[in-house]
This record gives sequence, structure tokens and C-alpha cells, in this order.
Amino acid sequence: MPAQGAFEKFVACSGPARRIHCYRLGRVAIMFYEDHIRETLIEACHSSDEADRFFRLHLDKPELLAILVRIAKDDDDYGGDAPMTAAYYVQSFLHPC
Repeated sequence: MPAQGAFEKFVACSGPARRIHCYRLGRVAIMFYEDHIRETLIEACHSSDEADRFFRLHLDKPELLAILVRIAKDDDDYGGDAPMTAAYYVQSFLHPC
């Protein structure tokens, strides 16, 4: 199950994260780390099927949407591929395939 690998990357990541967004799925707490979401957006921009599957799998999570909007706004002036790819997935929240 390839999408599982992407999912585990977010749950099991270590090190400092600028922002963490959590939600509950039954008895399990799920966390989205903004820095890892940003990295995965860059991977998705460069045609990573696994990264794209991760975002499509979580299109119903408002916590992920909040991170994507923040990255798309690019208030921290990161630039690069992540903001434009975040905007693409925000649009997908509004019009899921």
C-alpha cells in the first residue's frame, strides 16, 4: 500500500516542526507537520505519485487544508514549488475529483 508510506512519514517524523496540526481518527491521533507537508508538496510538484496519493487521501481533513492555505499564502516568503502546489490542492478541496 504505497500511500501508507507517505502517511507514516507524517506520523512518525522526528525533529522540530514549525507547526503541528492534529485530529482524531477513532482512538488514534493523527498529526500533520507543516515542514513535512511542505516537502511533500515539492515532491508532488515533481510528479511523485506517492505524494499525490497522500494529499488525495486526506482531502477531507480540515487540518490539512489549514496548512495548505498557510503554505499557499506564503507569508513567510519561502517561494518555490510548495506554495503553487499547495494552491492546487486547496482547489482540490473545493472541487474533489
